[in-house]
Amino acid sequence: MTTADRSGGRAAAHAEARVLLLAGSTGLEDDPVTRFWLELLERTGCPYELRRPTAAQPLREEELQHPDGTGRFHAAVRTTTTADDLDTASATVLAGYRHHHGVRLLRAYEFPGAGTGVVEVTGAPTDGATARVTPAGRQVFGDLRGELPLAPDCWAYLGRAEDGGPFTPLLVTGDGAPLAGALDAGDGLEDLLVLVNTAEDSLHGLLLARGLLTWVTRGVHLGVLRHALSCHVDDVFLANWTTPGVRVGETAPTVRMRPEDVDALVTWQREHSFTLDLAHNGAGADADDPLTRALLAAAAEFRWINHTWDHRDLDDLDEQALHEQVERNRRWAEETGVPASATALVTGAHSGLGNPALPRVLERAGVHAVAADASRGPGPSALGPATVVPRHPTEVTTHVSTWAGLLADQEHRHGAPAPSREEFLSAQAHVVLGRVLAADPRPIFAHQSNVTDDRVLLDLLARVLAEHARLLAPATVLLNPSMDEVAHELRRREAWRAALSAGAVRARTGGGELLLEADVDVEVPVTLPADGGAGEAYAGARCGWLPVAAGDAVRVALGAGAA
Repeated sequence: MTTADRSGGRAAAHAEARVLLLAGSTGLEDDPVTRFWLELLERTGCPYELRRPTAAQPLREEELQHPDGTGRFHAAVRTTTTADDLDTASATVLAGYRHHHGVRLLRAYEFPGAGTGVVEVTGAPTDGATARVTPAGRQVFGDLRGELPLAPDCWAYLGRAEDGGPFTPLLVTGDGAPLAGALDAGDGLEDLLVLVNTAEDSLHGLLLARGLLTWVTRGVHLGVLRHALSCHVDDVFLANWTTPGVRVGETAPTVRMRPEDVDALVTWQREHSFTLDLAHNGAGADADDPLTRALLAAAAEFRWINHTWDHRDLDDLDEQALHEQVERNRRWAEETGVPASATALVTGAHSGLGNPALPRVLERAGVHAVAADASRGPGPSALGPATVVPRHPTEVTTHVSTWAGLLADQEHRHGAPAPSREEFLSAQAHVVLGRVLAADPRPIFAHQSNVTDDRVLLDLLARVLAEHARLLAPATVLLNPSMDEVAHELRRREAWRAALSAGAVRARTGGGELLLEADVDVEVPVTLPADGGAGEAYAGARCGWLPVAAGDAVRVALGAGAA
């Protein structure tokens, strides 16, 4: 047995590290709060079981507890809209289990009934109002700055918390109406009552997710929720057409970066503490070209990715031609001192991914990460030895380099009046920030045309970074991983899901420790309080991936924060 804290002495475990998710009979298509929690638990890698108890089939004690007394769940989330939606028999069994194991209950979206201490309640739309975290709420939502927007077209149960009552507001509207709070019913049980709908696509739901999950699990759960953003700039050294729909062999006006753009990129990166990934095509470089000289002089300022030699369509190339496209561009970077990743590849227009020769080429070239277009739907997670890294496109399209061109493009693409620059930035930053908050590590991608002239891509990125900094506390760091690091993250997430699905990992809490056991070699994502015995500091907690060997066990000190 190995021990993460090496403190010795195995304490008895009391409950498995798993969340019990209790939902009503409403189908998922009409149940956004249950969908929200399912997606949150899935994307963080937190084990859970979804139950829909009814009066005819209520919860049973044996479903919640093993014969030896070990609990099967260390946290409970109820997504029904009223307390009465849980049948009496199930409520009794759940209460008994919670008393015995000290399990908290998150009432994820519920009308505040009698005894909650919230009175004069009316249902009302949020209409894009602002919420704020109360002083008491900072203990739960410490990863936030303190104010957050409420999504429009969302519903809340707005009322007033009685002075001296059992309800302590943790999140309130600008007018002071409670939106979430701790509920002390006097029975020794701890509840957190949420009064605003957290639909799976609501920005406020994504912002509150970490605090809610941390509260209900007492800061201890399997799974990791960290924010990451990377941006790939394709076609560096080449030019892009300024007219959409141009085919190979046709002619049209083009736009290409200039030396002054390189200086602007370097300055922007330093000001924003953010590094771009330049996907390059060596065929477009020339020793006598001012842009080439500028990029090579500043090469160390960026991360670089092999984008094939000349951006050729790879769908119908044979193995040797494919290999030459990859290898020639790699050699060029090596000879010119460009610090390109030796193991990452972005094919031209994501072509060749269906070419049966590509996996063999990736193996020959030592490529471990290959890009795909996330907007084209789910594809394979691997090609030969390489992890597929889906990349998100943005509305900053290939053929635009100015704001006038981008807004005109929006009008053409969507058949509606062109948005203003501010409207575009607000809407697109919302999309990108939503993925960041959802712990989606997959990069966004754009093109070299978007970082010349008005450099519209930089304006979008700056808005996303500013919004993250405005809404999240400094300890909730926005990571900026390379493509290889994203591939590694995707690989271990997939391995973790497979181990969970196979029942090959067991995790129990009790006696001040988390006990992990595995039947396969696996990295386990773990989140602990700030004084826990594993992981790295993040968002006021500790989290990270802990390796557990097959047949081994790892014990991790939970820290006093888990009490």
